[in-house]
Amino acid sequence: MLIQPLAKCLKDNNFEFFHFDTVTSTMHEAKHKIDYVKNSFIVLANKQTIGRGRRGNKWISNDGNIFCSI
Repeated sequence: MLIQPLAKCLKDNNFEFFHFDTVTSTMHEAKHKIDYVKNSFIVLANKQTIGRGRRGNKWISNDGNIFCSI
């Protein structure tokens, strides 16, 4: 799986990396972390149950896609 090489690459470039199997929304997770994570970070999930797009639009989260917030 590509998660381990990705995590190493991000760490080497001063990014924190959070990987989840399922989240409601990667943006929701990112908003919870923004006040205490000191570096830039990426939240990645295999699946979103209630994804959100711009301006409140629903984000369709089909299996097999990449879901992340930076």
